[in-house]
Amino acid sequence: MKTCTTVLMVLLMASTAYSAAGSFSDDFESYGAYAASGNNGNLWFNNTSPADDGSYDAGGWVPYYSWGAERDSLQIIDNGGYGGGLGLHNFDGTNAHGVSHALPSAVDLAAGDTVELSIRVNATGQAGGGTSQIYVGTSYLMSAATPDNYSGISINAAGNGSMLQNPLGAEPAHTGISEAVSGWAQVKLVIYGAYHDGYEFDTTFMDVYAGEVGGELTLRGTYGSNSLYTPTHIALNPNLGTTYDDLSVTVTEIPEPATMSLLALGGLASLRRRRR
Repeated sequence: MKTCTTVLMVLLMASTAYSAAGSFSDDFESYGAYAASGNNGNLWFNNTSPADDGSYDAGGWVPYYSWGAERDSLQIIDNGGYGGGLGLHNFDGTNAHGVSHALPSAVDLAAGDTVELSIRVNATGQAGGGTSQIYVGTSYLMSAATPDNYSGISINAAGNGSMLQNPLGAEPAHTGISEAVSGWAQVKLVIYGAYHDGYEFDTTFMDVYAGEVGGELTLRGTYGSNSLYTPTHIALNPNLGTTYDDLSVTVTEIPEPATMSLLALGGLASLRRRRR
């Protein structure tokens, strides 16, 4: 009986096992070409700025594309990031500025993988009439390809905005991120596949969490789209006067069934050795 119980526990552990498949983070402190007080026209966060120090390419950053057009670069602001350091800022334009980055590892939402993006946002100086966006999507975010699937959110100057899912359809509002327009907010997007209407993994879901930095994050909305896709990139698109900082992206992987079977078999083999 004891052996059967142990085997059951091994099988249960194997069926629920998961691991981080990859992660990366950027606090934007290593970039040397920053603007001390405003846009001087040449200190862009790209690899062609006169003061570029190589950290843009070294960090894996590439231009952001929206609807097939490459958007202007952002800038690194001095003494304006979280805690008074450097931060990623939009000095120069509304929604037409941004950068993209590849996810740290391959993602298979259909197999149960999860993408979690966490970032700090300060929209106290955000210009009215526009929105800041954060996306997790396919490679069109860094190419001139036809717009493809993505998940994300927008935040306007009042802290409100929408949850975004492409293919386009209804874009419901999240409950608002007021913390971002009164100081620094922590925003987290969690993207995953799930069962829907009796079909296996045919829906991409996104949970939006937010709160004060260092405080408890609360769920501000959940949005599902009946289009399962394979995300490959993120894009950061702050509106004029908005700063992003302390980005982290983690891909969590659930082992394939074959891997879980091997884990279970390994547990059984261990039990057999112990009984001899």
